[in-house]
Amino acid sequence: MKKNIILSLALLTASTFAYAKPPTIDYQWKNFDGNKETCLNWAESVLSNNKFTVSYSNNATTEVVAHRGDYKAVIACFSDYSLVVFTVAGPDYKTAKSYAVRFRENF
Repeated sequence: MKKNIILSLALLTASTFAYAKPPTIDYQWKNFDGNKETCLNWAESVLSNNKFTVSYSNNATTEVVAHRGDYKAVIACFSDYSLVVFTVAGPDYKTAKSYAVRFRENF
């Protein structure tokens, strides 16, 4: 009996993971001629103004990470290349793209 329960749970778990839908991802980019500190401050402001909760990444010297529901956003500043990249991942591509475009336009 115990063996059957464990086997049933294992099969249920395996089937759940087998059909899990991967997140969708969109990215946008924009030229930026400012310094890295200004870029990171603007990134934090843009994310907060769009109701994303900012959480700092392991690479806080080049990016700002934030979450809103099932969506994760990263704004990365590459001042050496005069470039900012806006990346959003989540369950719906149109929504992820909408957020990424909005971040680019508000930056």
